[in-house]
Amino acid sequence: MTITANGKPVEVSGEVSVTRMLEELKISDPLYVTVQLNEELVPRSDFDTVMVQAGAVVEFFYIYGGRHRGGWDRAGPMLILPPEHREAMILHGRQGLPNESCGLIAGEVRGEEKTVRAVYGLTNTDRSAEHFSMDPTEQFRVIKDIRNRGWVLLGNFHSHPATPARPSAEDIRLAFDPSLCYVIISFQRDPPELKSFLIRQGQAEEEAISVPAAPEV
Repeated sequence: MTITANGKPVEVSGEVSVTRMLEELKISDPLYVTVQLNEELVPRSDFDTVMVQAGAVVEFFYIYGGRHRGGWDRAGPMLILPPEHREAMILHGRQGLPNESCGLIAGEVRGEEKTVRAVYGLTNTDRSAEHFSMDPTEQFRVIKDIRNRGWVLLGNFHSHPATPARPSAEDIRLAFDPSLCYVIISFQRDPPELKSFLIRQGQAEEEAISVPAAPEV
């Protein structure tokens, strides 16, 4: 039967559970996937019992901010980060201290350049100084806004309250989408340090960031 998954028509074997659907779509590590079925969030505990029927509209992405590979345009190696968006990420991180903060960034991709057009600060549902999880309802709301504006998801950002601006082992383990950038803001020192990384096959590579000069007033 045919369903719509992440905006594309796909075939599954018949009326199946959410768990079976993810398996047929070859989604790795379903434990870390958030699913919305016909605009209703499906609790992870119900993946085995909630059934997906013909014509269903399904959205899914990894709770760490990445989306199933192929769902988003592939990012280039240069992140253009206007100063107001850089400051927005730092402010969101500062407001969340002493815990980690998190969010998504969106914009446009042209050739080798990704330009940030919006920063979306989200709730860290873990309320922890050492790790984070993004609120799924907020994520879906942001995804809709990104689509409505004609942008693409460029990546996510989170803060490190007391450690350097580099991916931890957990950051690397949970980085499921190699096309996204992973921005880290460290508050270990003042002023905060902000870096972006591409994480592919378990390896983190720092990505160049260009911060254009703010326009004169």
